[in-house]
Amino acid sequence: MNPLRGRAAVVVTAVAGVSFLALLLWWVFGNELVPASSSASDSFSRSAIGHRAFAELLREIGVPTVVSRFNSGGKARDSALLVVAEPKVGRNDTRLRMLLSMIGQAERTLLVLPKWRGTESEEQPGFIEAAEPLEPWEVEAVLAAVGADLSLVRVAPDEPVSWRSGEIGATPDIRAPQVLRGRFGSRCVWCAQGVLLGYVDTSRGSVLVLSDPDLLSNHGIVRPGNAVAVMGMLDLARGDQDAVVIDETLHGFGKEPSLFRSLFEFPLGLATIQALLATAVLLWAAMGRFGAPHPPAPPLEAGKKALIGNIAALLAYGGHGAHALRRYLDGAVAEARAALHIPAGLKAAEAEERLDRAHGAVRLRDLRVLVNKQSADRRHILAIARRIHRWREETIRGRVGHP
Repeated sequence: MNPLRGRAAVVVTAVAGVSFLALLLWWVFGNELVPASSSASDSFSRSAIGHRAFAELLREIGVPTVVSRFNSGGKARDSALLVVAEPKVGRNDTRLRMLLSMIGQAERTLLVLPKWRGTESEEQPGFIEAAEPLEPWEVEAVLAAVGADLSLVRVAPDEPVSWRSGEIGATPDIRAPQVLRGRFGSRCVWCAQGVLLGYVDTSRGSVLVLSDPDLLSNHGIVRPGNAVAVMGMLDLARGDQDAVVIDETLHGFGKEPSLFRSLFEFPLGLATIQALLATAVLLWAAMGRFGAPHPPAPPLEAGKKALIGNIAALLAYGGHGAHALRRYLDGAVAEARAALHIPAGLKAAEAEERLDRAHGAVRLRDLRVLVNKQSADRRHILAIARRIHRWREETIRGRVGHP
């Protein structure tokens, strides 16, 4: 015997279906359902050294912006500016090869050198408690990786800096900046201590290098003049390109393409949903077919109840309600006369008077009027039939509570 029947089977099937769908969505979109979070130097980070404000600023001013987690160089290629912000690479690791590959693929690249290492706050995840400068060799390793012969210079906090920025039309506001010295193809923003922004010839082509990320980091872009300087820098870096691709694969946020994920993304997702709905309808239709088939119902049920029901249905279908009520009232009167021993030869008026005296409250004449004036409404006919039944019972057995 199947222990699950009716509503229980529907509930169990619905719960199982929802659980399977949730498992499928988590398997396909697990990474997307949990938003990327970070306190480091990337565009997902809200911390002081993060770049989230930079990405949001680009979107606010209408620059098409893609935060890329796969094939960033291929996405940029000859139609967008590739922004590689604060990569941390070694001399022979995988990230170095990824960096060189994406710079080689993109026509225009903005390389932002790293500067800080933050300590994440335990009380406020996603933010930092403190930040310390990277070792100079860690920054110069990025330059060496791309084949740029430059050296790093960190200006003291109390040392005055006078910027020259004819290329971007704005003056940066950076406290204790780090700048570069060496051979540049062209300088865009510089001071006496070194170059902040300039084109560098690398093994993979010319790259625009920003030496200090404080210009566009969350804590720096809000300083007076820095947002304007960032926009001037982007206009210079983009040239005739409209879009910006911000790489996040070098920060550990890479995400490989997935066939299953593609099946649930637009526009293939529409066909997938249609197929799933069709499957669900098919299963729903087949649920009641498990096990032995139910025996077919007999064409005519046996018993008095079925017989009376069929007769009532035929009378209602033929519109014989009035005739049935009159026959019913005549039968009730005959039963009452027999029960009260009213002689059969007595005139109808006298017999009716005796019946009215026996009941005392309802006159038989009133019932006949109701029967003759009844409508075709089934509920009205049924109400009159109940009154006739009650009149018969009270005439024969007496009314309830009557002395």
